[in-house]
Amino acid sequence: MESVLSYDYATLETMLRSFLWPLFRISGMFMSMVIIGSAIISPQKRLILAVVVTMVVVPVLPAMPTVELIGVEAFIISVHQVIIGVAIGFVSRLVFETFIVGGQIVAMSAGLGFAQINDPSSGVTVPAVGQFFLMIATLLFLALDGHLFMFEIIVNSFTTLPVTKNGMPIVGIFELLSFAGSMFSAGLMMALAAVISLLMVNLSFGILTKVAPSLNIFAIGFPIILSFGLLILWFTLGGFLSHFDNQYTSGKSVMCSIAVMECANG
Repeated sequence: MESVLSYDYATLETMLRSFLWPLFRISGMFMSMVIIGSAIISPQKRLILAVVVTMVVVPVLPAMPTVELIGVEAFIISVHQVIIGVAIGFVSRLVFETFIVGGQIVAMSAGLGFAQINDPSSGVTVPAVGQFFLMIATLLFLALDGHLFMFEIIVNSFTTLPVTKNGMPIVGIFELLSFAGSMFSAGLMMALAAVISLLMVNLSFGILTKVAPSLNIFAIGFPIILSFGLLILWFTLGGFLSHFDNQYTSGKSVMCSIAVMECANG
C-alpha cells in the first residue's frame, strides 16, 4: 500500500533549506550572547532552544535562496549565517564585559582585589566587585527585555539581511570592532570617579607619612582605605544606571548596524 505522505528530493531539500540556515544564524547568536550563551546553560539546552525558536519563526521568514545543500556555495552561506549570529550575540557580551572591567578597576583601586569569586558564566576567578556589577547589569538587562530585543533583531535580520553568500556588511564589522575597542574606555569612565577619589585618599596618607614618620601608616592606612573604598563603591552605584543605559543603547545600535536595520532609540 503506497504511503499517503510521499515527498520527493526537491521538496525535502526545500524544507531543509528553509530550516537549516535560520537555525545556523539563531544558534550562532545563542552560542555567544549573554545568559543563554554562558557556561551555566548546557550546549544541549541551547541547541534545543535554538531548534524550538527556529521552528516557530520559520513560517514567517522570507524564502531561502535556491542553492544545492551539498556544495561550496551552500557551505559559504552556512558559515556566513553562523558569523552573523555570533556577531549579534557577541555585542551583548561586550556590553557586560564593560562592567566587569569597571568593577575590577574599582576593586584594585580600593584594595578589594583580594576578594575573589568564581564566575559561573565563564568559569574563571574574578574580583567580587566585578561579579557584583555583572549581576546588577544582568538584572537590568532582563528587566529591560534585552533578551527579547535580541530575539527580535535576529528574526528581523532575515528580512533586512537576507540569507545570501555576501555575509555581514562591512559597516557592521567596523562598528563591532569600534565598540569592542571602546569597552575598556567605557569601563574606565565608569570607575574614573572612584579611582580619583581613592587616589586623593592615598595622597593624603602619603602627606601624613611625611608629616608624622613615626606613625605606622600600613597598620592604620589599610583599614581606612578599605572603608573609604566601600563608601566610594556605594556612591558609584548611583551612576550605574546611566552607564548601563549608555552602553546598552550603544550595543543596540551596533546590533542594528550588523542586521542592517533601523534601531529605535530608547
